Amino acid sequence: MEIFESNIVTLGNQLQKIYLEGKNKSNPVMIMLHGGPLMPFVYCSAYRGLYEDLRSNYTLIWWDEYGSGKNYVDHSLLDNFTVDDWVTMTIDLYNWTIQKFPNCKIVINGYSFGTFLATRAFRLISKDPNHKISGVINMGPILNMKNASLRYENTLMPVISQDKKEKIEELRNGSYIKYQNYLEALAEKYLNCQIYNKKDAHNSMMKIWISRLLFSPDYTLTDTIHYITVKLHSDNYYNVMWESFGNLDMTEDYKSLTVPTLFLQGSEELYVSKEQLDPLLAGKQNIFYHTLEKSAHCPTTEAWNQITKLVCEFKQNI
Repeated sequence: MEIFESNIVTLGNQLQKIYLEGKNKSNPVMIMLHGGPLMPFVYCSAYRGLYEDLRSNYTLIWWDEYGSGKNYVDHSLLDNFTVDDWVTMTIDLYNWTIQKFPNCKIVINGYSFGTFLATRAFRLISKDPNHKISGVINMGPILNMKNASLRYENTLMPVISQDKKEKIEELRNGSYIKYQNYLEALAEKYLNCQIYNKKDAHNSMMKIWISRLLFSPDYTLTDTIHYITVKLHSDNYYNVMWESFGNLDMTEDYKSLTVPTLFLQGSEELYVSKEQLDPLLAGKQNIFYHTLEKSAHCPTTEAWNQITKLVCEFKQNI
């Protein structure tokens, strides 16, 4: 029986909207966690109905994390918010899910910052030996944000002008997010780690993802304006949250992974290298790692097609 519904749920003591879709109620349930923080892109409510293969194999739960998209609130309500508050909400969403689908396997699927939410939530949930999580997916994983910033900086230095080097030096000891955003803006222009821009790149999915934010039947014009507002101005607000994001380190979270876990990483990504992940994942029979060749943190069209295939096949491993 097909599933296509929306629900108001309480996550972290806040009423929030989630969307569900799927072809068969007996399929595993996949909780989709987007990146950012506060950037519902690739995974978010606007993409309900877009990913036919995924919804044929899983019941998808779409949640725009509190403060963004369908769950936008004024920045003043997040003055004391940290990244761990979203983890609490993720756990609440998991608890709601197991009540809604008591007989289904549960997979948590995170993209970018969502990999932190997925993995830390699993680490905390798995303290209960009777937990219901059967798998974790980490696409575009992160590990340690301070180290990631240094990787960006060191990779940029040979290809940027002196004035840009001085700007980096000026920003490094100030607001973490202004510093990291500047590095990422330079990376988009000079490198291929954010968006793969070489001549052999095919980025038609990027146009689809962007247009979906404008024309999704589940997004109103107000939702889209909120998305743009947060994207343009978030580094001026949320100071406590950005500080907690800058101090993020997932070393112990990755070590905690005991269920089948799929890692999907573009070959050009810089947030974390495969060499950094290897000591945390090597030798674990539950880890499935795939490099997406000629792709960046935002997947190319070919990479997205590969991701879809691998995520659907992952169903056999849980």
